Amino acid sequence: HDDEGNNQCLLFNLKDVPDEERTGAYVCAIACVFPDGREFTVRGESGGRILKEYHGNGGFGYDPLFYFEQFGRTFAEITPEQKHSVSHRGIAIRAFAKKLKELIE
Repeated sequence: HDDEGNNQCLLFNLKDVPDEERTGAYVCAIACVFPDGREFTVRGESGGRILKEYHGNGGFGYDPLFYFEQFGRTFAEITPEQKHSVSHRGIAIRAFAKKLKELIE
């Protein structure tokens, strides 16, 4: 599917799920392996709720359905700067940079 097809599939599969059980999360994992065999992984997660209808025009993918409690909006309704500050990818890459810095210093 494209984004629209994925969103419609999600809505269809959750149509009978009550609001309090419509939880979801974006997750990003990053793994690093050094030539000497050292390795580490980090994980970033942004938890929220899956709405029953679209809200907002920004973002991509599931963003119009993904309600983020901290901002009281969907990821499609917040600014790119707000999204980057709490996104699963941003959390993971910041954790990756911190861990990498610790290991190479």
